[in-house]
Amino acid sequence: MTVLAPAPRDIGQALEGFEAFDVTFRETRRFSNAVYLAPEPEEPFIAMTRAVWARFPDWPPYGGEFLPDITPHLTIAWGAKLDEAEAAVAPRLPIRTRAREVVLFARVEPERWVPQMRFLLGGA
Repeated sequence: MTVLAPAPRDIGQALEGFEAFDVTFRETRRFSNAVYLAPEPEEPFIAMTRAVWARFPDWPPYGGEFLPDITPHLTIAWGAKLDEAEAAVAPRLPIRTRAREVVLFARVEPERWVPQMRFLLGGA
């Protein structure tokens, strides 16, 4: 059975009703092979992920590899030199910004992701 990828219009519909919001990155955290910034608040990111996943249950986040947990994050380093990356970023924290859009990334190689589509949040 072939499952077609979601159409951009349908993804945009799944995100309707989500508004732009302020976000702060105060600390670095780690996965086994990556250093990332943890967003505060994390709830809007989880809610948007769940909304898109509910609309497209055949397309779980990260292929379902890390579910049922959803860990919102902004990856700053992946693979080697994690300590160095963390040391370079930590003194610049906190970072405060506004989340105005959702960017859908597609994996084009085993460890390479590229932006595929962008969706503006309400009020952006």
